[in-house]
Amino acid sequence: MAKSGKKLHYNDHREVHAKIVSANALKMYQLLLERKINPDFVEYGEERL
Repeated sequence: MAKSGKKLHYNDHREVHAKIVSANALKMYQLLLERKINPDFVEYGEERL
């Protein structure tokens, strides 16, 4: 845990937060695909890099 977290008595839940955010992003992506909506990154691919 970072020193600032210890000083403020926060729990270190970075890994849990990352998993929750990732799972929600995948759910949103699945909803878009089910409705035949292609997100920008799928439509244009590496063209914009």
